[in-house]
Amino acid sequence: MSVLKIKRVAVMPAEAEANTTYLIAVAGGNDLQVAVTNGDGTVVKKSLLRTDIAGMINAAIALSETGSSADLVAAEAAAKAYTDAREVVIRESLDSAIVAEGVARDAGDAATLVAAKAYADQVELDAIAAAGVAASAALATQSVATLADAKAYTDTKVGTEAIDRAAGDAAALASSKTYTDNAITAEVTRSNTYADNAVSAGIAALDLSATVQYAADITARDTLAAGLTKSSLIFVVDATSDATVTVGSALYFYDTVGEAFTKVSEYESLDLIIPNKSILESFSVDQGRLAYNGALVSTVDFDAAGSTW
Repeated sequence: MSVLKIKRVAVMPAEAEANTTYLIAVAGGNDLQVAVTNGDGTVVKKSLLRTDIAGMINAAIALSETGSSADLVAAEAAAKAYTDAREVVIRESLDSAIVAEGVARDAGDAATLVAAKAYADQVELDAIAAAGVAASAALATQSVATLADAKAYTDTKVGTEAIDRAAGDAAALASSKTYTDNAITAEVTRSNTYADNAVSAGIAALDLSATVQYAADITARDTLAAGLTKSSLIFVVDATSDATVTVGSALYFYDTVGEAFTKVSEYESLDLIIPNKSILESFSVDQGRLAYNGALVSTVDFDAAGSTW
């Protein structure tokens, strides 16, 4: 199933994507050009710019100054056909857009509203461009008088059309824009809130501080500590860069408030057995002799003032 895509670009890309409607911003003005590609990426339709249409009109006016045909009926018919065709296309496209807008609004689908408007605009632009080319060719053969009559007729129809559009369509189009803007704003706000919460939750979940950290050496320990948010224990595999460590590993406590390390233990002391304090306290000296729990354990005289038994 092909999916129609709509993209805004500053210039038409050299390699266009398939099934894509490009909205091309024209530099230096408020004009917008629309280009539509088919399944292989080739451009099948491209709207005329305001400058192109203005050029066609100016060319027709220029030609009218040198026209010599007196076929007033044919000229009026050609001009009327152009005007009527333009009016029908505009009204049909607007009606289609309004119907699509109502369906999309009921469904809460902002993307459909945008697509419906783009489609209606493209249909209108294509029809105006085609009718303009045909009308220019017909007008080129007409007289000044014929063109003046045709212009009067066209001005009247365009004026009536403008009144009808202002009365019947402007409110609907403004409502559509407001709905779309509100929907986009709400979606962006919701997405931003979700993203902010997700990032906060992710950071909290990935915060491994206040646990035992691992570092290959003292340099890695210092780098690791700079990113901690909570005071933590850091186990350093090779801690010999620390002047107090002769060989092997060491365990440090890093205080994030004071930004200081305290050595908790090191490899050299891991296998030491500390005698029980209560055992040491059980030894005593009785009349110059060593005793344990009050009983003599040696009969060798002890010189309390010296260092020999």
